[in-house]
Amino acid sequence: MKKIRDKFYSFIDRNAYKYDLRRRAEKSNRHCARFNQAPLSKEEKKAIKEIWGEYGGDYHAFGFYKQFCGHFDPYYVPDDYYDFAEHVLNLRWSAYFLQHKCNLKYILPPQNRAKVILQKIDGHIVYEDNTEISKQEAIACLKKHPIFMAKIARGTGGGKGVQRIVLGELNDIDTSLEKLLEPIDIEFEEIIKQNDFLSQFNPDSVNTLRFVTLNINENCTLLSTFLRMGSRGAFVDNLSGGHGVLVGINKEGALNDFGVDKSFEKKYESPMGVKFAGIIVPNFSRITQQIIDFHKKIPFANLIGWDVTIDEKGNPIVIEVNLDSALIEAHQVFNGPVFGERFNEVREYIEKRKPLLKHQMMTY
Repeated sequence: MKKIRDKFYSFIDRNAYKYDLRRRAEKSNRHCARFNQAPLSKEEKKAIKEIWGEYGGDYHAFGFYKQFCGHFDPYYVPDDYYDFAEHVLNLRWSAYFLQHKCNLKYILPPQNRAKVILQKIDGHIVYEDNTEISKQEAIACLKKHPIFMAKIARGTGGGKGVQRIVLGELNDIDTSLEKLLEPIDIEFEEIIKQNDFLSQFNPDSVNTLRFVTLNINENCTLLSTFLRMGSRGAFVDNLSGGHGVLVGINKEGALNDFGVDKSFEKKYESPMGVKFAGIIVPNFSRITQQIIDFHKKIPFANLIGWDVTIDEKGNPIVIEVNLDSALIEAHQVFNGPVFGERFNEVREYIEKRKPLLKHQMMTY
């Protein structure tokens, strides 16, 4: 009976995961399909199929990059393959753990993350050192902070579940704080003060650098970076709901001449009117190396998107890590095919690692 039961769940597990991958691939391919496409020649389509096989059947991504960038390149990574690569390079059990905002304290030093006030993890309210406290003690603790951030710790993205709390604006402080403590997983943080360089683009939002790093075959490198800033009056920097502008950063730390908004319309200046052309990110090489060094100490994730701001002392502050949905289009329109010179290495690594995809759903 046990063997039959195990085989049954194994069958359900494998097929559920295959369905999930297919569903995610279809969703991914819709990203580029929203935008204008340049027509592809028969030769270009043939080149795509030769390189990408089953992942080259949807040409939307290649038509979009050809239209936007002004040239064709079959090595641009299509959305569905990048989504698949994230699943292979970052197995689900590790992704669930690392993307939980309350777990950054286990992988990053205190000076390189937001200062934690309180956390609620699986229903337990704790200080940063995991000392458990009561709800009444938590409310009393939060009342000592006139302004703080509240972040739903898992299952969110695009700035959802992030609130800036100002005690003086609450009608009933105790009742409001008690309601804030209702989610099963939430983190409360002190406000991050970004440096003047990032603040110039928009002082209303905490603006971030999105680094993507790859760590395979004993070699950890930067793949791509862009700067993300919020719109006027928004305290988050994401593109959801039409907010924000992204602008690419090259390997030397220079901003691209133009950025893009959610609709991929070109923007040549920030919400504050700061023109992007000619701007260099201060200490970019040092900050990049710090992010690479952080990744080297996380052996259970191979492809990471880092959301990083810079504090008043010039220290990189990691807001969160992303092991899926790395905004691949924004990276590639600025910095070219995301895997770059490591393309063949990544493809070979993924092919060897594919057997680990078995039992991803229920056996982590």
